[in-house]
Amino acid sequence: MSRRDLLRTTGSALLVTASLSGCDLLATDPKGSAGDSRGSARTKDKEAPDLAAQVKAGKLPSLAERLPVLPGGRRISFDVEVASPALVPYWTDAMQLVRTYWAKVGVEMRVKAEDRALFYERKEANKPHATVWTGAGGREFDVMLDPRWFFPFSVESNFAIPWATWFTSNGESGLRPPATTRRQMELYRELRQTPDEGGRAELMRQILTMAREEFYVIGTILEEEGYGIMSDRMHNVPKSMPESHLYNTPGPTNPEQYYIEG
Repeated sequence: MSRRDLLRTTGSALLVTASLSGCDLLATDPKGSAGDSRGSARTKDKEAPDLAAQVKAGKLPSLAERLPVLPGGRRISFDVEVASPALVPYWTDAMQLVRTYWAKVGVEMRVKAEDRALFYERKEANKPHATVWTGAGGREFDVMLDPRWFFPFSVESNFAIPWATWFTSNGESGLRPPATTRRQMELYRELRQTPDEGGRAELMRQILTMAREEFYVIGTILEEEGYGIMSDRMHNVPKSMPESHLYNTPGPTNPEQYYIEG
């Protein structure tokens, strides 16, 4: 069984080339509102109780029984690598919780905390089974400018690095990806050359639809809105602003026009 066949059988890209993100990345459309991609696990909400009832009634085997057995009778086993100290302090502890959830369905997952320099070295060499990182959160400027979680866009995608290298090198190096992934790449190149905002949004929706089916990334936690503390003497400061390294917060809000009074 090939790695991709195994991915298709289990329905989880986590086992081979995917990374876990810090946001429910597939729950948003290019304009930042909830879209039909929320069903990234391909099971409608109303169907889930039915499946659970069937398992309980013995009409459907449990997930542990349905998981493929590897040669030699071994069950699926994989590592999840976490940069340490983590970008978000609770990552390692959170993954220990996730480890116990996988164990309940017969999958052995090991949490591997490592120095960030080693994490990057291994990631760029395509060594990890799975990794943990933050996600874009679905903001339009993030999704279109840095679609790293929706197809192998760069080494920062954290998965399918040889495919990302093929994309960034225009096919000169790396590994040629399958047809669906290549189509995503073609659409993104077209998006970059499309002047019309509506046209760009439509192309991005197509990319996101394919990403949902390919299931490269599993979103785990959608972060709460953050906050900042501002003196009552500060003026001309927006009441809210996006928080993103791509937006270069707070740069586009023109801090040079903030002022202090009194």
